[in-house]
Amino acid sequence: MNNKFQYRFLLSRDEAKKHWLDIRRSLGSWLNETRRAQELNLVDVADSLSLPITTLDELESGDGKISLDRLLYVCRFYGVALDISLKTFDDVNYNRDDEHAAAQMFRENRPKEQEDVK
Repeated sequence: MNNKFQYRFLLSRDEAKKHWLDIRRSLGSWLNETRRAQELNLVDVADSLSLPITTLDELESGDGKISLDRLLYVCRFYGVALDISLKTFDDVNYNRDDEHAAAQMFRENRPKEQEDVK
């Protein structure tokens, strides 16, 4: 079945990339400042966390990507709590009629063997 529904992103691909790069750089700067405030060097932290030095260096420079569990692991090592704030964009249209129509179209067109057992 061809699904005619296409998700429309809130940001363009270029805007999203720039946004995440800014976030990674801010996070990297914070990681670097936290390490230095605790008078730790890169080699000791990397050894303690069993991470390659290059990985930790890339994270601190904002060039590397970090998973949430790895970030939690690093934060725990530094003895800090991670506070994540989720926010919405003010100019977003939250009308989900298209999504509901696509879900309905999918339900109506799926093969018989995939229908819910009643």
